[in-house]
Amino acid sequence: MTDDDDAAAPRTILYQFPAMLGLPNASPPCMKVETYLRFRKLPYRTEIRSTRQSPSGQLPFATMPDGRVLADSERIIDALEAEWEAAGKGPALDAGLSDAERGLSTLLCTTFERDLYWQIVWSRWGEDATWRAFFGEMRTHLPWLLANGPVMPMARRKVVKRLKVEGLSREKRAAIPVKAQAILDTLAQILGDKPFFLGDAPRRIDMTAYAGLSSAMDQTLDTPLTRAANAMPTLLAYQRRMKALTFGG
Repeated sequence: MTDDDDAAAPRTILYQFPAMLGLPNASPPCMKVETYLRFRKLPYRTEIRSTRQSPSGQLPFATMPDGRVLADSERIIDALEAEWEAAGKGPALDAGLSDAERGLSTLLCTTFERDLYWQIVWSRWGEDATWRAFFGEMRTHLPWLLANGPVMPMARRKVVKRLKVEGLSREKRAAIPVKAQAILDTLAQILGDKPFFLGDAPRRIDMTAYAGLSSAMDQTLDTPLTRAANAMPTLLAYQRRMKALTFGG
């Protein structure tokens, strides 16, 4: 439920970046929390904030229905899951998973939130042509001084430096799409013919998976990563399935 649903119900306020690139949110961690809220049909609203306004210096953060302010997407979902169970609404999303399934979920989370995440960041910040298109869109969402002054070029240099630490750099440009394809192939193999990553029903990992895959597949930037991901029928069908359950369509 969003702003128009049951205005009297306690709701989560999710603080995140503005929507852009044709996505509900271009940040996978922000989109993960909103995906969860929509999947659970919990009342919430979103408000745009900057990282400087966050207790952790990162987005998202949230004001919970009980008034607590929490940062970090996993902590937010942990709290919402605990409230879900305490209210007697049903079991937690990961209830009944075996130790092996929980281990696989942890490995998949690392793949989405580290390996695929940095490929997404490279696709926007690393390549000059894509950066120009990305920057052009950001300018429509940022204050004039921030968008036209030295801040964003400085931010890009910082991000590119971090990308190099993660093994993605201009010097290794030829290897980047090869690595991206290997990540996508691995995810498709694990998913196989299952509706969701751990079986017939969505679990917590599917909130993470959808946010990551949607960021790669649905962004309006034309990148090698976006083309590669959309060329994989297994991942494309999964992405559409999760979208129908959360954001519609």
